[in-house]
Amino acid sequence: MDYQFSRDIYGNAQAKLSMGHEAFARFLSEEVAHNSSLCQKLFNEMQSITQGSKSQFIYTGQDFELYLDRQKVEVSAHTVNHSFDDFPIDNESIGEADFYDQEHQAECGFEDFRHLLEAWLEYITYYT
Repeated sequence: MDYQFSRDIYGNAQAKLSMGHEAFARFLSEEVAHNSSLCQKLFNEMQSITQGSKSQFIYTGQDFELYLDRQKVEVSAHTVNHSFDDFPIDNESIGEADFYDQEHQAECGFEDFRHLLEAWLEYITYYT
């Protein structure tokens, strides 16, 4: 998983991740932002999972939900849970919707997420 951190014109930390992992970028940039205590809480939960005292953890934030277990980490925007079955969608729009969903839902390996979160915490702590 490739990532890059930067600042927007207002000085807010922004994450950019490789295709298929864009939802993690939004989770870090929008949900975690500069909240180092949230990062530490996630690290503590990950340690509990690693040590076997927990098998999973779910963080429900304002805009995203994060699911952790020993094998994988999933992030999804709360908007993904809404049903759009009542709206007609043509075949051409389906491909566009799949790309749009990548910004709202993604998964990665447990250790990949740990490394990403460590890098994010370092960035928001030392490059502010």
